[in-house]
Amino acid sequence: MSDPDLSSLRLFATICQERNLARVAQNMHVTPSAISKRMAKLEADLKSPPLLKRGRYGMVPTEAGLDLLSRSRSLLDEADALHEGLQRFSEQGGRTVRVLTTSTLMSGVLPQDVAEFLKRDGHKDISVHLDIASSSEAVMYGLRENRAAVGVLWDRVNLSDFQVLPYRPHALVAVMPKGHALQGTPEIKFTDLYHHDVVGHRSSLEAELVLRRSKVIPDQPLKYKAIAGSPETSLRMVGAGLGMAVLPDDVAKPYVEAFNLVTVKVNERWAHQSNVLCWNKTRTLSDAERSLVDFLAAKFFVEDMDPGSIPG
Repeated sequence: MSDPDLSSLRLFATICQERNLARVAQNMHVTPSAISKRMAKLEADLKSPPLLKRGRYGMVPTEAGLDLLSRSRSLLDEADALHEGLQRFSEQGGRTVRVLTTSTLMSGVLPQDVAEFLKRDGHKDISVHLDIASSSEAVMYGLRENRAAVGVLWDRVNLSDFQVLPYRPHALVAVMPKGHALQGTPEIKFTDLYHHDVVGHRSSLEAELVLRRSKVIPDQPLKYKAIAGSPETSLRMVGAGLGMAVLPDDVAKPYVEAFNLVTVKVNERWAHQSNVLCWNKTRTLSDAERSLVDFLAAKFFVEDMDPGSIPG
C-alpha cells in the first residue's frame, strides 16, 4: 500500500461535498476523465474497494469512502494549518511566538505581561499565541514536540533538558467565603485544610501530587468537594459558598472583592512558588522569541509577597 497524496484526498473530499464530477472538473479546469483516473489511483494506492458510487443525487461515497472521508478530514485540517502557519511565518519574517503555559499562570498576570510587551515600540509586528497545557509536564512535552517555542511553568519539575530563566514568583493563599471558620486566622498550615471542604482545579491537583511525591506534604488527599476545570471556575464555586481553594495570590486578587471572599496566608516554605521561562536547549530562539523571553524574565524581582496585602 502506498501513502495517498494530499491533493488526491482533497479532491476526493471535494467530490463528496459537491456530488457532481462535472462541476468539480469545471472548477478545477480538468476533464472528468482525469479526475476519474486520480480516484482510481487513490483506490489502488490504498488497496481499497471503490470509494465513490453514482447515487440518485450524484456521486456519493461508499461505505469505504465514508470511512476514508472521516479519517482524512483531520489530516487535511492539519495540512491547512501547516500551510497557514508557514505562510504567516514567511509574511512576518518569523515574528510569531508560541507560548505554552498552565491554566494557573494563564489566570495570573502572564497575559497582562504579554500584552504590555506587544504594545511596546518595535513589537507591533510580533504576534504571540498563548496556549494552555494541562500540567507543567504537559508544557514540557509540548516544547519537546515543538508545539511552542517557550514554556512558562512552575519550577518543581525536571528542567535539565531546557534553557531556564526565572519569571515572576507567587505566594499561595487560602481563599474562602466571608464567615468561614478560618477567616480570622492570621495564617494556616497545609494540614489545616484537611478539616475543611476544598474546591480544586486541574493545576492544583498537579501541584498537590508533586508535593506529595516529594514528601513535602502528608500522603493524604484533601477532601475535595468539587474539582473545576480552571482556577476562575473554582473561585466562582468558592464564592457560592461551596468550600475553600488554595491559589496564587495574583490569581485570587481580582476575585476577592467581586465574590465577597477573604484570603489567609499559607505559611509553608513551598507556598512561595517559583515560576520559570524555558525552551529546548537545542533551539535557537528567533529575535522575536528572545525579545519576549528577555522582557518576561525582567519581571522577576524581589517583592513583598505578603498575601495580607490582598483585600479581605
